[in-house]
Amino acid sequence: MTLRRRVFQPLLVLALAALGATGCSDLIETDPPTGVGATTPDPDAFNNEQGALELYKGAVNKFREATSGRITPGGYIVMSGMLGDELSAGRFNTATNNAFTSTTVVDSRRMSTGDPSSLSSGYEEVWRQLHGVRMQAMTTIEALRRFGPNHPRDLTGHLFALWGMAEVMLANFFCSGIPLTTVDFEGSLNYAAGSTSVEVYEHAIAMFDSALANTPDSVNFQNLARIGKGWALLNLGRFDAAAQAVAAVPTDFVYKNLHSHAVVNAIGTPNFTAGTSTSTPHQISNMGTVADREGGVGLPYRSSGDPRTISPQVRAAVTSSGEDVVYKPARWMVDGGNTPIIMASGVEARLIEAEAALARGSGDWLTILNRLRTAGTYTTEPVPGDPTAVDTIWALGDGAVLFTSVGAPIVGLPPLEDPGTLDARIDLLFQERAYWLFLTGRRHADMRRLIRQYGRPETDVFPQGAYPAGPIGSYGTDVNAPAPASELVFNLKYKGCFDRQA
Repeated sequence: MTLRRRVFQPLLVLALAALGATGCSDLIETDPPTGVGATTPDPDAFNNEQGALELYKGAVNKFREATSGRITPGGYIVMSGMLGDELSAGRFNTATNNAFTSTTVVDSRRMSTGDPSSLSSGYEEVWRQLHGVRMQAMTTIEALRRFGPNHPRDLTGHLFALWGMAEVMLANFFCSGIPLTTVDFEGSLNYAAGSTSVEVYEHAIAMFDSALANTPDSVNFQNLARIGKGWALLNLGRFDAAAQAVAAVPTDFVYKNLHSHAVVNAIGTPNFTAGTSTSTPHQISNMGTVADREGGVGLPYRSSGDPRTISPQVRAAVTSSGEDVVYKPARWMVDGGNTPIIMASGVEARLIEAEAALARGSGDWLTILNRLRTAGTYTTEPVPGDPTAVDTIWALGDGAVLFTSVGAPIVGLPPLEDPGTLDARIDLLFQERAYWLFLTGRRHADMRRLIRQYGRPETDVFPQGAYPAGPIGSYGTDVNAPAPASELVFNLKYKGCFDRQA
């Protein structure tokens, strides 16, 4: 096997393994892409109009898998939740010999490119999965342009948006120094040296602009690109530009990752109905436990009683280190874990606008937050297949569901009061972001921003003190993950992290 072929497998096969060895005739019965197939499918099988569409459906599934369809190793939402303060590996996910597992390496914030225990841990798979989204998007865009002129151009725009989202997540999760390697449809790789975090965010913004230029009809894909662009600009500290980017997004907009054993629309929007696919449900059993004031400084996700972060106790596991109580997010527990995961929403657009208002000293920040809290209504309805339970559904005027949770019905959220000082206002804004965007992959990036943009010390933001699992006994100081050592082996242009700063 040549060096190029060895790298081709973990990267370009992400674009081809969506169909497995069974061919491209029936994506409905084919598992979503897993990263590396047993054999390399023939790229010529996709040199036609139907093949381009199959690649498109596989690319959408790859984004779902990379973000919310995989728990450990490699799912961005869960692994960033571990690195932040939303989730904890806990004793339940610790091996009986007290060795680190893929989640405790990230959760304890002790990661090293040269550490053998790190090389097989969750953060390497986050790297592979998100780069897989990039690779699959770029090869599929080329396939659509070559072989799919009759397909809606909005499919290309959708892929540009997913490409941009993957790059924002890479810059969020990893150190500065991310190589933006590219690949063409035939599998030729153009290796890249590391790019700074700023450069990666800037490149992602260019992808969102390309998405907007290639979505003439799909308002849903346009809004996904607008939210992604606003998110990237927010991470760059360009608050007014971020607010402008999302201004046209209606508050009731939602873009969901669909997870179901049943057949679902591959595109996930009402704009198109081309094709169907399945996507593996998120495996809530492997995500550790919802944290509460983790490390003394984390937010009180469970004890706050806030309906947006309801996390009931689902089990008490007995391990070698004692009994471990496990809490799961109610919003992920509806319908056996098949609940759609919201990856972008109009609520996020309003939160971006609120932060921009606060940054420029306008009192509109509190008005925006309170409009979100008081404009919604809560209703209840039966959970499918479970007549003893109900969903609590928060919705805006037209009934667009923004989140669901199992529990008693709640009527409204009380308005917030101005706490009076700038630091307290920042705390309140970021808490509202954390609760509204709970387990959507935003919190860890926000924690880094609190250090980078607002001057907070790391000890006031990330969990500190005694670590409840693993052999070391205390949290480390990592605020991001390093690139895996495999990148240094295969990409000779890459020299590692520029720095590990927030």
